[in-house]
Amino acid sequence: MNLVGANTSPFVSPAYRLSRCTLSPEPDVAGLGAGKNAIELELLVKYCDFTPMDAIVTATKNGAMACFMGDKTGTIEPGKFADIIIIDGNPLADIKILQKVEKIKMVMLEGKVEIDRGGL
Repeated sequence: MNLVGANTSPFVSPAYRLSRCTLSPEPDVAGLGAGKNAIELELLVKYCDFTPMDAIVTATKNGAMACFMGDKTGTIEPGKFADIIIIDGNPLADIKILQKVEKIKMVMLEGKVEIDRGGL
């Protein structure tokens, strides 16, 4: 796990310290197989006392900042790449839904639809 930007003060909760970090940008660092990164979000929620939103922000915004791309991606803002997924469900209610390929209805990378399973 990349600890870029970590606050290591003992007065800050471990979940907060980790939420200021990022998950590894390597596609198969945990030996799970490429494309299985969403399990990391489930593990953050299950074992690290993250809310689903904390886990998503850690994987997106903080990941982009750690890769020095926070000015281009990681959040949905004018002027940034439109890297978006549309899910059939609510990952804030069930973070595991991000692991279910059949629930991913659309993937947009840099504003171009790469996968469309009826998401729009």
